[in-house]
Amino acid sequence: MRRFIASFGLLLGLFGSAARADEEPPPASSIPAQDPELAERRAHALALHEEGVALYQQREVRGALERFDEAFALFPAVKHAENAAFCHEKLDEPVEALVRYEDLLEAFDGELLPEHRARIEARIAALRGRVAELSLEANVTGTVVIDGRTRGELPLTRRLYVEPGSHRLRVAREGYATFELTIDVEAGKRLSIGARLAPLLDQGRVRVEDPGGAPVRVFVNGAMVGEAPWEGPLAPGKYAIWTVGEGIGTAPEPVIVLRGQTALVRLPSRPLGARVRIDVDPPSAELNLGDASLGPGAWEGRLPPGRYRVSAHASGFRSVRDELVVSASEASLERTIRLPVLGEAAPPPPWLAGSPWLGVNVGLALADDLDAAPERLCPARCTADGAVFGGAALARLGWRFPSGLSVQLGAGYVTLATDVTLFEDAGFTVALAPRVVRYSITHELSLRGPVFAVGVGYSLPVTPWLDARGAVDLGLFLARGHDRISATVRGDGRTVDAWVSGADAGLDLGMPWLAPELELALHRGPFELGLALAAWAFPASDAAFGDVEVGPRATDDAGLPTCSSATPVPGCAPGEPVARGAAHGAFVAWVPSLSARYVFGGP
Repeated sequence: MRRFIASFGLLLGLFGSAARADEEPPPASSIPAQDPELAERRAHALALHEEGVALYQQREVRGALERFDEAFALFPAVKHAENAAFCHEKLDEPVEALVRYEDLLEAFDGELLPEHRARIEARIAALRGRVAELSLEANVTGTVVIDGRTRGELPLTRRLYVEPGSHRLRVAREGYATFELTIDVEAGKRLSIGARLAPLLDQGRVRVEDPGGAPVRVFVNGAMVGEAPWEGPLAPGKYAIWTVGEGIGTAPEPVIVLRGQTALVRLPSRPLGARVRIDVDPPSAELNLGDASLGPGAWEGRLPPGRYRVSAHASGFRSVRDELVVSASEASLERTIRLPVLGEAAPPPPWLAGSPWLGVNVGLALADDLDAAPERLCPARCTADGAVFGGAALARLGWRFPSGLSVQLGAGYVTLATDVTLFEDAGFTVALAPRVVRYSITHELSLRGPVFAVGVGYSLPVTPWLDARGAVDLGLFLARGHDRISATVRGDGRTVDAWVSGADAGLDLGMPWLAPELELALHRGPFELGLALAAWAFPASDAAFGDVEVGPRATDDAGLPTCSSATPVPGCAPGEPVARGAAHGAFVAWVPSLSARYVFGGP
C-alpha cells in the first residue's frame, strides 16, 4: 500500500511538472491557439487526463493508461505521454514504457526543462538495463514480427527492444520465404541478427476478404501484409491468418496454401474484446489457438469475445489444452501455459497383483432439457426452446486386477447450457384506452462445475487388440447454476429492449449423479484409445432462483426516450414480475466421449 501511494504521488508529480510544457500545442501544430476546435480538444483531453489520474488512484492502471492515450491522441502534451509511459512501468511492461519515454524526448525536444529532461533520461537508462536490444539487418526489406506481434519494417528507423528470455522472431516479405528464428536474450545486452530471405520458387496464393467490406488489416503469421481485400503469394504450407481494424477483427484462422492454387479466405469482422497475451513454458513449445498454429513462443493480440481452445506441445513435455474466455468488458487477459516434463512412473509394488492406470475421457454432454422451471412452461408459452449442449471431461485413476475388474476414482469438469424464450402479455391503459404489450423473455440456463466420482468397471477382451468395457460411476457435481435473463417488449409494431432486475442469478448446487458407461477400446502396449457412451443421471433439486421484474428501458440505443405521449406503446408499459423457479429437475445427459488410458507396467 505504501509503495502504491508513493507511485501515485509520483504520477501527480508528473502531472504538475508537465503542466507548463503543454500550455501551448506542440510546435508542429498549425492550428492557432485561439481556434475554438483546438480549445475544445484541449479541454476534452484534460478531462480524460483527470479521469486517468482518478483511475490510477483506484489502482485501475490499465484503465488509466487508456485515458492518457486518448488524451494524447486529442491533444499531444508532455503530461499525457509521460503518465502513459509511467503506467506501462507500473504494469511491468518495460519495453512499452521505454519506447514511450524515447518518443517523448524526440517529440518534445524543445519544450522540456533541463531537470525534467534529466528525470526522463534517468528513467530511460534504468529501463534499458531491464530489456535487451536487437540489431536486425536483412538482404531485403520486410516486416519484423516478434512473438506474433508486428514491431516495425526493415530497415528499422528506431531501436528494437524485447524483454529478457526466449522469443520467436519472424521477418516476412511478399514473394519471399519467411525468415524464422528463436532467440534467447539477456537484460542489458545487445544481439545482432542477420536475416536472409530467399525468393519463393514453388508458391501458392491467398486471397483474404471481409464479406462486409470493413476496412481491416490482414495479418499472416503475425506479419501485417496489407488491407482487405488482399491477395499475395505464399510458400506451400499451413498459416494462421487474421484481420484487425478499428475495434473490429477476427481470431486467427488456419489456412492451407497449396502449390499453384489460390486459397480464398473470407473473414467476417466482429467487435474485438480484451487484448490477450499467451505465454508458453518452455518457450520452444508450439502454441495453437483452436485449429490455428501460432508457432512457438508467445502470442499477443485482440480477440472477439467468446471461448477459445488453447493448446501447446513440445518434444519431451506433455501436451496441454486449456480454454480461454475473452470478455468484452476486460481490458487485457494474460495466460501462461506450462507443459509438464515427461517422466517415468514408479513401478507398482510387487506384492499387489494388477496394474495402476491413468485415463481421461473428453466428450460432449447432451440432453433434451434440464427440467428447469422456465422449460416446464413449454410449449404453451415458448417461442424457442433449445436443447441442452455442453461438454464433459473426466480424468480417472484406477487399479485393474488380473480378472479384468477395476476400481477407479475420477475428477473432472462438466458444463451444460440451454436457452428458453418465453412470452408474457401485459395490459395497461393509455388515455383511458386499453393497450397490450408482449414481453419476450430469454432465460440462458447453465450448470457448470467440477465433478468427482468413484466407480467400478470391467474389461472383457474381444480380440488381442480390442476390449469391451463397462463401468458405473457414482459422484458429486459441485455445480454453479446460472439463469441469465434478457428481455424485449413489443407493442403497436415497435420493439424496445427491457430492463431486468437481477438479470444474472447464480446458485451453488451439490448434485449427486450416477453414470453407467459402455466403451470399445483399442490397445497397443500400455496405450489404450476408445469410444465411450455414458448416461449421466441427475436427480431433481429444490433449489430455485429468485424472482425478477422486467420493464421497458427508458431510452433506446440512440438515446431517445421509449415512452412519450406520441408513442406510448410499448415504452410506457409497466414492469411485470417474472418467476424463475427451480434451477433444474431430474434429467439425463448423454455423454459420448473419446477416451485415452495408460496402463503402468502394461504390455
